[in-house]
Amino acid sequence: MYVYVHLLLNNMEKESLPLPVSEVLERVGEFIQSWGFRKLDGQVWTLIFLSSEALTATQIAKQLNMSKASVSLSINELLEFKVIREVAHGKHRSVYYDTTLNMADVIQDVLRNRERRMMAQMLTDIKLLERSSEEGELADHVNSKRVQELRLMMEGAESMLSAAFVMVGQICPFKEKELKTKPEMGELS
Repeated sequence: MYVYVHLLLNNMEKESLPLPVSEVLERVGEFIQSWGFRKLDGQVWTLIFLSSEALTATQIAKQLNMSKASVSLSINELLEFKVIREVAHGKHRSVYYDTTLNMADVIQDVLRNRERRMMAQMLTDIKLLERSSEEGELADHVNSKRVQELRLMMEGAESMLSAAFVMVGQICPFKEKELKTKPEMGELS
């Protein structure tokens, strides 16, 4: 009986989103997941972006029917990539979140940070392989000249990627469109 009542109360606390909103959250989540992030990260970001007001982790968890712990992990990831920001502090230590205003910066920062991490790890691994192959440890498995060529190719790719980010920052159509449709810090109670 306790389990049934507990489940019933938990379900009553959850808010249902309209089907079109749920569908958009699902699709954006899947799209973001294809970029190497968690699906929930995309859903949390989209919910915050579409909301008419800043949201707390508790509000997000209820609307997505997810645990607050899962939502908090996503919020921390989104804060790290600077795609959301804290805009106010409410009662009982609650923090209100909104999306970063400049969409060009959001897109550019996410891609730049993620790609830099991936490139740095890849180059580290290639350099370790290069050292091992030069020492003859891997003669039966890899061609040391090809490993060196791979490193040079990836370093070139890293340079091209950096140049591409500079160009995108100059031509991005969102650059001048800063969104300011939600209350600023201090306006929330």
